[in-house]
Amino acid sequence: MTDTPDTIDVLHVDDDPDFTELTATFLERVDARIAVRAARDADAGLDVLADHDVDCLVSDYDMPGPDGIEFLEAVREDYPELPFILYTGKGSEEVASDAISAGVTDYLQKGTGSEQYELLANRIVNAVDAHQSHRLLTERTRRLETLIDNLPGMVYRCRNAPAWPMETVEGEVEALSGYAAVELERNEVQWGEDVVHPDDREQVWETVQDALAGDGTFEATYRIVTDDGAIRWVWERGRSVRRDESVVALEGFITDVTERKEREERLERTTARLEALFENSPDMIDVHTDEGTITDVNRRFCEAFDRSRGELIGQKVWDVDQESDPEELRETWDGMDVGERHEVETAFRRADGERFPVKVHLTRLPTDDGEGRFIVISRDISRRKARERALRRYEQMVNMMQEAACIYDEEGRFDLVNERMAELYGTTPDALEGEPSTLIETIRDEADGDPYRDLLDGDREELRGEIETPIAEYGPGVLEYRLTPLVADGSVEGVVGVTRDITDRRAREREFERMRELLERTERIADVGGWELDPDTMEVFWTDQLYELFGVDRDTDLSLEVALDAYHEADRQIVADAVETALDSGDPFDVEVRCRGSTDETRWLRVQGVPTVEDGDVVTLRGAVQDVTEQRERERQLQRAREDASELFNGMNDSAWVIGLDERFHAVNDAAVETLGYSRSELLSMRPHDIDVGLEDGEITALIEDMPEDGMQVFETAHETADGERIPVEINSSLITYQAERAVLSIARDISDRKQREQQMAEFASVVSHDLRNPLNVAEGRLQLAREECDSEHLEAVERMHDRMNTLINDLLTLARNGTSVIERESVELDRFLGTCWKNVATADATLRSGIERTISGDRSRLQQLFENLFRNAVEHGGEDVTVVVGELDDGFYVEDDGPGIPPDSRPDVFEMGYSTADEGTGFGLNIVERVVEEHGWEISLTEGSEGGARFEIRGVEFGR
Repeated sequence: MTDTPDTIDVLHVDDDPDFTELTATFLERVDARIAVRAARDADAGLDVLADHDVDCLVSDYDMPGPDGIEFLEAVREDYPELPFILYTGKGSEEVASDAISAGVTDYLQKGTGSEQYELLANRIVNAVDAHQSHRLLTERTRRLETLIDNLPGMVYRCRNAPAWPMETVEGEVEALSGYAAVELERNEVQWGEDVVHPDDREQVWETVQDALAGDGTFEATYRIVTDDGAIRWVWERGRSVRRDESVVALEGFITDVTERKEREERLERTTARLEALFENSPDMIDVHTDEGTITDVNRRFCEAFDRSRGELIGQKVWDVDQESDPEELRETWDGMDVGERHEVETAFRRADGERFPVKVHLTRLPTDDGEGRFIVISRDISRRKARERALRRYEQMVNMMQEAACIYDEEGRFDLVNERMAELYGTTPDALEGEPSTLIETIRDEADGDPYRDLLDGDREELRGEIETPIAEYGPGVLEYRLTPLVADGSVEGVVGVTRDITDRRAREREFERMRELLERTERIADVGGWELDPDTMEVFWTDQLYELFGVDRDTDLSLEVALDAYHEADRQIVADAVETALDSGDPFDVEVRCRGSTDETRWLRVQGVPTVEDGDVVTLRGAVQDVTEQRERERQLQRAREDASELFNGMNDSAWVIGLDERFHAVNDAAVETLGYSRSELLSMRPHDIDVGLEDGEITALIEDMPEDGMQVFETAHETADGERIPVEINSSLITYQAERAVLSIARDISDRKQREQQMAEFASVVSHDLRNPLNVAEGRLQLAREECDSEHLEAVERMHDRMNTLINDLLTLARNGTSVIERESVELDRFLGTCWKNVATADATLRSGIERTISGDRSRLQQLFENLFRNAVEHGGEDVTVVVGELDDGFYVEDDGPGIPPDSRPDVFEMGYSTADEGTGFGLNIVERVVEEHGWEISLTEGSEGGARFEIRGVEFGR
């Protein structure tokens, strides 16, 4: 616990101060590093520990207050690693055992003579050294683990064998290889056989073995195959671990170098591509220093000057290009920065003296040694110069043309454009030159093959066609084009294009075709006839459909007057006025009029007309005539249905309203207005929440949002009228379509009378329960006393009557209470529930078979009444040995017996109150069953069972599983 290794601070706790002083004197004399501090008991010792650093603690066992063991336990709570020597005169095996259990470092019994102090000093030094060694080892281990955890790879120790079986692995083992460290350490996965790539295993083995024959250190770069099949590059560095000159293991480090290897491979590929580009370029390329010395040339450069690479390398630039000026070149080179590019057009002279024009691109290259180095790319532009001369000859010709004309280059870009062509694109000739032509792009995209290339290659003499394209200031247009090859010096140097705007012509043609197709389509599909009026001649054209509709002969010469005569005499003026207005104003019209057609039956027609206007004048009037007689009849019937629905809606005795999904009233009937005391306009400005006092706002919203798609939503609540009266109501709601929108139709029935009846039934149940059952209980008690005095068969009969009276009272209570209490649904497991119900019925020797293991949602008490009454009915009518079966249906369940059954003509009456064919029956049981079924929203039917007995089927049941 001290940072000074030359001093050992010892705390000696003993209740004998003379002994602690003597011990301190001997200890400091035996070992000068020891400094002793004394304390008289355990509490004082703890205070010293709190205020001072101590390297070792020596304590007696038998002391006032806590003894040495208790003191040790207290020390260990705060100083678990502090060396603690129990030095006592009252030693025993038990004390030694307790000390060891408490974590003592050493145990020494007090003796006589100075030798005991030498032994104690030795124990102290050993304990402190061991503690410091353990602490240093722990810290070293922590640093090593931290280093390994942060290494970008794995550290290993393995045996020197081809499989490289691992003994230990640390670090990012799984991230590197995909395998867990334990798989490698258990040799479930062998590094040399399962991880090292098969193609690299032999090379790795040889590399390591060669290194082991030398100084034992090695490096290797190779591929591995990870657990998921991916291939990675790794770099490994290791050394041998030897014992007696023999290699017992290998230790080393492996890291992922995949990215570095991929960069190297990409660099190699890029270098290869650049070298290929340099050597095979169609341009002349040379590299030279800032002194003009050529250091490299490509094949094309050698061919241009008819000299070999060896002859050219080492020459000066001006020795090869004799027309260049050395001083001008040096001045240019000195003014260029690294990466800067310089372009110039000049001429080279071949070895035979021939000159040829070139365009030179000069770039200064970066270098490591600071010397200037340049790459020069020179392109022979002889052909371009010839083409430029040819273009200049054509330029004057193109500019003189009255039509839009241009010259395209080999790529389909504008090379030369006249003013008319530029106007089509809304720009200037200079701005258009060099831009790609949308015409050429469209031709190439839409054609099979490449017709533009065919022109350039001389395989086609001409290319004609039309194209739809935007035209400046006019929007979409149609251009007619003609393309021909431009031949200069016997070779095709481009393409001459001449273009004409034919937008107006094509528009007229399309309009004519559109109208023709429109008339044919309306006549054929929509049962509509088409017509056209010429304003100049007032002649009328009808399609065949109109001749047939009006009953007019097809050979009749139609004028406007003749055409108007086809309409009903009372409506002719309507059509005439509409036509006259359309011709004057240019506006379309749409009217409905009558006619007497070929069947002499009055028909309703919809007549439409659309003028065509050019330069402000109506040039034609076209339209359609459609027979809408059936449509008008449907509209009339629809209006009548709406009126009937409104009359029915307002004629209801119950309040009704339509609630939109916005939770507001959209319609209310007369009964709602009268019952609630609000005006219709007031109700239409309100929400259901404003009148409902039985439900919270959130509950009302939830009911509207959760409306079922099919079926009704039924619930009870209370409404408050305008004067504050509270009315109990039963709500029946369903989804409807109202004015083309989804809505909720809700009908509220005043159930005040029903609530009063339910109250009366509850009071009746109370009377039955108290005023009838109490006397019956007295009678049963008296019967028991009578039996003790005498034995008579009359008493048995009295007991049976008492049982029958009890059954009648129970059934009456059930009938009364069923109508007054609310269904409380829960999940009921039928299999176990049926057994309980069966035990509650006097079944004698009857048998129950249940083939249903499902859960249903229902009121447990009501369901018990249902099943017990069905079981009791089966036993009463089927005999004591009857068999009752409960089985599953697709949407419910059934209860049947093998008794005599119920005749078909009696089945409609079995659910009536009081109906029974058994002597002991009350006539209430099946009525109770029917009520329970209805309360749950289910349906019940009676039919014949599979064994001839009665079969009751309950449907509409919701199963839980």
